[in-house]
Amino acid sequence: KVANSVPAPATVTPLDSEVTVPAATSYVCTACCRTFSTFSGLRLHEKRKHASTFVASSQRPKNHRWSEHEMHDVRAILAKLEKTGSSSLAKLADELSCLWQESISVNTA
Repeated sequence: KVANSVPAPATVTPLDSEVTVPAATSYVCTACCRTFSTFSGLRLHEKRKHASTFVASSQRPKNHRWSEHEMHDVRAILAKLEKTGSSSLAKLADELSCLWQESISVNTA
């Protein structure tokens, strides 16, 4: 029996297994600000608690490629627009939309 000894600090275990103490490298959920020590822990939390956010962030960007026929159409319209002196990106999109009968978006960002 040791007299005047200092008791060891109590260990507190969180009730929710997804909540962890912020580590040196922590991953924060943008929806609810919870922190996780691993990226996989964060992704599992997002999948369980914020399904719509998880699905949106899981979609890979698509690499759109045009066929040779489509590239031929683009070159022909560009040549036509250069002859008229109105070769803007918006005008090209308008012409392609009319030719292909579908909406062409212009994203300049």
